Amino acid sequence: MTIGISRKTSIRGGAFGPFMKQFLRSEIGSQMLRFLVSTGFSAAMSFGLPVALHELANAPKTTAVAIGFVTAYLGNILLLRLYVFRSSGSWLHQMSRYIPTNGFFRLCEYFAVVGLFQHLGVDYRVAILLVLATSSIIKFFAYRLIFGHRSDRARSAAELQVSDPLER
Repeated sequence: MTIGISRKTSIRGGAFGPFMKQFLRSEIGSQMLRFLVSTGFSAAMSFGLPVALHELANAPKTTAVAIGFVTAYLGNILLLRLYVFRSSGSWLHQMSRYIPTNGFFRLCEYFAVVGLFQHLGVDYRVAILLVLATSSIIKFFAYRLIFGHRSDRARSAAELQVSDPLER
């Protein structure tokens, strides 16, 4: 008796494949995918840039970390507004909501990481990863509320431009 895997049960196909295609074509699915990309940028700027500046360019650690964090912060604002959520709302209104929200998240992340490693004995690297992963999921929905406003004209233009990366 030969046991084989049908084409329908492959990674690309199967019952899950059509659901994922439809989800990624939806507005929230494509926003989540773009949010993952922006999160990668943020991680590279927050971690990679300071390490590169210090190790390769001999920049002082404090200066390298400051440059990385500022770059990530400014990049996040632009990416969230223009790329992830493709917002057309008021800059001033959105920044007046983003800045305190982001500050609140950063404080909560800091205390959660410290609490996990100082009081529960979790390795600090694991604590950082757990907290940032959890926080990123929550941030997506919070930032969607802040930057999710798009004019009807911008929304219909974006719907016309939706391309399916799985079809390429």
